[in-house]
Amino acid sequence: MFICTLCPRNCSAERTPANGGGFCRMGSHPVIARAAPHHWEEPCISGTRGSGTVFFTGCVLRCAYCQNGEISHRLLGKRISVQELADTFKHLEDEGVHNINLVTPTHFTHAILAALELYQP
Repeated sequence: MFICTLCPRNCSAERTPANGGGFCRMGSHPVIARAAPHHWEEPCISGTRGSGTVFFTGCVLRCAYCQNGEISHRLLGKRISVQELADTFKHLEDEGVHNINLVTPTHFTHAILAALELYQP
């Protein structure tokens, strides 16, 4: 459990691995809705092999015209461990993507940093 001050909302919510009462409504373990090569959008980023995009659930911005509203506002996704997140990065790399692209990751910064420490390119 930790007291969260990761995003600009600074709600100071208690977050356990599975539960969080803060603005994002997320626990401390990452919840991802999709992780896959993302093609066609932003060619300078996706290039010819795609960008390894990881869509995190629970964005705190609540933009009215969010193109990822189903993911970010309706809390769709699967809770994974830090090791599984590191494995996701490796899997995307193995698929040949040009980069790893984290979409709305701020509220999972702690888990992402831990996953990067485990990540073995």
